[in-house]
Amino acid sequence: MSFKGIVIQWDHGKEVIQFDPDNPMSVTDVTKTSERWEEESKTVTYKVESRCREASGRYHIALEYKKEDNPEVGPFWGTLKIDLKKGARTGKAVWQGSHDKKPNEPAEWSRLDRSVLGEGRQIEVNTTKWYRMQSTFRQELLAMGAVQCAISGETTEAALEAAHIVGVTNGGRESVCNGILLRVDLHRLYDAGKFKIERDGTLTITGDGLSDDYRELLSNKTIDKKVMSRIREALQEKERLEAN
Repeated sequence: MSFKGIVIQWDHGKEVIQFDPDNPMSVTDVTKTSERWEEESKTVTYKVESRCREASGRYHIALEYKKEDNPEVGPFWGTLKIDLKKGARTGKAVWQGSHDKKPNEPAEWSRLDRSVLGEGRQIEVNTTKWYRMQSTFRQELLAMGAVQCAISGETTEAALEAAHIVGVTNGGRESVCNGILLRVDLHRLYDAGKFKIERDGTLTITGDGLSDDYRELLSNKTIDKKVMSRIREALQEKERLEAN
């Protein structure tokens, strides 16, 4: 059975919801989700009740996390709302806790329906294997030499993540030639398309909503030549994909 679904990048980890994004109404069959808590290196399963409605070509998904269904993983009870359009690769997910007066800031979700390794060899991925591959990818980048964020220079290992140049959902490989270490917040901004890595290692701001601090950081940094040499082909492939 092939793996399809979406992964949501929360501040504390990644949550995977398995359903067919090309058939959004299939989410109503979802009864559980899995979340990887990065700091504690463990995976938690939540029981959920799912709803979905369609309006003007968009699908509005709601997952209810109830206290009585998840007493052992509190206080994470509330409603997860996801806005999805057929064919979309990314989108927004919003969490509102049962006792919160207003929703949290939106998080990014990305589509997961394949993982390509080597020369186009496609493999089937389940949730556990997907997390294991992510962990291996990060460890390979950490073993490359300098353990630091390619942009900020941050050296706290727990604050670093493996960022894909070409995303897995676009055929990107779990390879050091397709990845760099980024501080967690910069990884989120990169995946959200807030900035672009140019072929000469400079950075270009491409999105709105950045604070002055982020703008200053991104406007005055150049990625190391050794790192750029490693990821140059991946950057070219990313440019080709974005042009099509």
